[in-house]
Amino acid sequence: MKKCLFDQERNEARESAIALASRTFGLEIWVIAAVILAEVLKNIFYEPIVLGGAVKLHALVVVIGVVGGGGMLFDLAGVLPAIPVITVFKVFVSSTAMQLEAYGLI
Repeated sequence: MKKCLFDQERNEARESAIALASRTFGLEIWVIAAVILAEVLKNIFYEPIVLGGAVKLHALVVVIGVVGGGGMLFDLAGVLPAIPVITVFKVFVSSTAMQLEAYGLI
């Protein structure tokens, strides 16, 4: 009798685990969709418009730098420092051009 009761409890636990897994699978899909939507909105609106406006960079330069330069070459480790690197490069080029212009070389 004990053996049958143990088997019955184990089967009930298995059924409840399967039911729980099937219920949360839909929730996981919604969470993944929300994360993807947040990333797309961040990459389309936040980085080019807000960050690009803050450092005086054109939105297309920010998109190409983040996606092309940072994302494709160095994956996630390149996406994070992409805007600061672009800004440093912009300041370097503009200050060099101003100095060359001041000396009459350009």
